[in-house]
Amino acid sequence: MTLVPSLLLVPAALAGAIVEIGGLGGIVLGDGTPASGGIDLGVGASISPRWDVGAALASGATSDGSPWARTGAQVRALAAPAEDRRLRPYLVAGAGIGVTDPLRPAFWVGPGVQAGKVGAVGWRLEARLVNRRPTTAWRAAETRVEIGLGLHLRARPRSRPPAVISVPPESRVWLPHPWCAWVPADQLPSLLAALPDKSEIVVTAEGRVPVVVEVNAGTSVEVQLDEAPHQGALVVVANPADTVRIGDLDLQLAEDGILLANLPEGPITLEVTGGGRLLRQELAVAEGWATWLRIPPPEPQAVFFPLDSSILDAAGHARVAELAARRGQWRFLLEGSWSTEGQETRNTLLGQLRAEAVREALLAAGVPVEAVVVGAPAPPPVGPPLPEQRVCRIVALPPEST
Repeated sequence: MTLVPSLLLVPAALAGAIVEIGGLGGIVLGDGTPASGGIDLGVGASISPRWDVGAALASGATSDGSPWARTGAQVRALAAPAEDRRLRPYLVAGAGIGVTDPLRPAFWVGPGVQAGKVGAVGWRLEARLVNRRPTTAWRAAETRVEIGLGLHLRARPRSRPPAVISVPPESRVWLPHPWCAWVPADQLPSLLAALPDKSEIVVTAEGRVPVVVEVNAGTSVEVQLDEAPHQGALVVVANPADTVRIGDLDLQLAEDGILLANLPEGPITLEVTGGGRLLRQELAVAEGWATWLRIPPPEPQAVFFPLDSSILDAAGHARVAELAARRGQWRFLLEGSWSTEGQETRNTLLGQLRAEAVREALLAAGVPVEAVVVGAPAPPPVGPPLPEQRVCRIVALPPEST
């Protein structure tokens, strides 16, 4: 972790190459054990902004004159870069061989902190707990606490045509893994080089529509952010079997029958279809406000018949076709009825036949057979005129009803 010119002969052309040299001191845990000191050399590569891998060689002597050395591979996990962070903490872990008599496995782990820019000399301070394992047991007498201080050089990545992405100065940019963070626009140029090709960044600003940009070497993109439309919220509470349409847009109700839509400010026309009905509502959406609308359930519909007849006339067929077209996901329960003239037995049969006639007309209009239920004939209601008693009532049932 002091720079040695000969170390630069290690393939510094390797993308993100790292060379380092430094001094270290330590003490072996346990009573009456000697202190030690030495030198630490390393080479490696930065495989991402958060991970370094490499090889390390440490050598020195204890205070009683006994030499020691070890070599092995190690990995560092660094904290993510940040605008206000000049020091980057990290954790280091490694494994290798203690070059003594006899050879012994060695393991080390510990925290550290480093400073320095890509392409420039920086410094690193590191603490390690090093264990030499002559047996399978972890023994304090074979464990050394070390403190290392030195210099390192983090080479620039292989040169490639940089991506040039110009964004508005007031914007913020979302960077993908390994940053996973929003950064100000003025930080983007220095971070683009570390992004692999086909990375996608998101550029946004207050009151503007976000833009997704793909980063590729050699590309030049100027990002323009359009003004976000003034929007408000529309909340519709209906039955999940209904169909909701706003202008030319069909919207999907949630399973609980609630629709939440963000819409541009201004007037809208809302249409709700289902259960044989069509409801049309003129509304206005205001910026920053939510408009609520509760849709009532369908009212029973009616198809009328001539006196002493179960045959649908032209008006009846047109009415059935209209109900079928506006069914949505509802089912239909059919209840035939009659006027009070005539014999009860004949009238009850007329009610049944009228329901069957409407059923056949609904099926012919495209309603699935499982969506039509013929109920028992219903006595005529008290009060309506006689022509309105010669009817088949059509009651809308939600899909889950039986």
